[in-house]
Amino acid sequence: MLLTFERLKTLGVELAKNRSLEKTNARLLEDISKRVDAALERNPVEKPVVLEVGTGNGVTSHELALNPKYSGKVHFIAVNHNLEAGLSEERLRLLKRKARNAKKSVKTFITGKDFHDSALNEIFKQTGKKPVVENPESLPKLLIADASKMELKPESIDVAFSSMSAPFFDDKALALERLYRSLKKGGVMVVNIDCTDAQERVPF
Repeated sequence: MLLTFERLKTLGVELAKNRSLEKTNARLLEDISKRVDAALERNPVEKPVVLEVGTGNGVTSHELALNPKYSGKVHFIAVNHNLEAGLSEERLRLLKRKARNAKKSVKTFITGKDFHDSALNEIFKQTGKKPVVENPESLPKLLIADASKMELKPESIDVAFSSMSAPFFDDKALALERLYRSLKKGGVMVVNIDCTDAQERVPF
C-alpha cells in the first residue's frame, strides 16, 4: 500500500515541516524531548526506548542522551545504513589510511566509539562547549541497518523519529510501516522532512 501524506496522518505519524534546517533541528529536539517526557510519565518504572532512524552524525540522539534528566532513565538507539556516514571527514581519512596500511576494510577499524566521538565533536563545533558525558552507558546504542529491512520487535519502541532521512529510504512505505508496528501503545513516530519543495522531492 502506498503511504501518502494523508495515509501517514491516519497512522498517527506527525510530519514536521520547516524550511529552515536550523529551526528544524531546534524544534525537533524540543518536540522529541516532550515525547520522551510523556513516555517517562506513562511508565516511570520501565525505561522508555527512543529510536532514531537515519541518525547521520548522531548529533540529535546524542544531544538528547546528554540531557541529565534522561541519564540512566532512557534507552536511546541510533540507526544508520552504514558507519561511515556518521563520521567526520577527518576521522574517516585517518581510518582509511590505517585500513590501507593494514590492507583491510575501513569498517574493520570503525567502532561505536568512533561514532560517539564524532557526534560529540560535532556538538562542540556547534555550541563551543565540550559535552560532558557523566554516564557513558547513557549514550545511544548504534545499530547498522537498512530502514526498510530492520527487524524491530512489535510494540517495543516508545518514541521513533527520523529527521531528513525518509526521502532516502530504499522502500519508504515498508520502512515506515515497520516503524509504526514497533510502537508501543501510546507511542509516537515523528518524521521530520525538509519541506521546501517536499511534495516533489519526497515520493511517499
